[in-house]
Amino acid sequence: VTGSWHDSRLLSNSAIGRQPRHFISVGEYLIGDTGYACLPWLLTPFKEPDLTSLARRRYNKCISSMRVTVENAFSRLKSRFPVLR
Repeated sequence: VTGSWHDSRLLSNSAIGRQPRHFISVGEYLIGDTGYACLPWLLTPFKEPDLTSLARRRYNKCISSMRVTVENAFSRLKSRFPVLR
């Protein structure tokens, strides 16, 4: 059923999740939201209580801005290709 699994569960059960280095080279990373575990190849934001340092707040802002860019790209693709909805 569409939507019955959380994205993080789909990732962990995918080929990328099982063998990430076949798809992601050293020095390359995927970006996820707080629903994902932070992994060596998957960057996720710090949660609110961990935002005590300026460096962590800057990191979160950077991760957030990259995710916004990706989400906007997905929206444009879905508008251009309705079959992706």
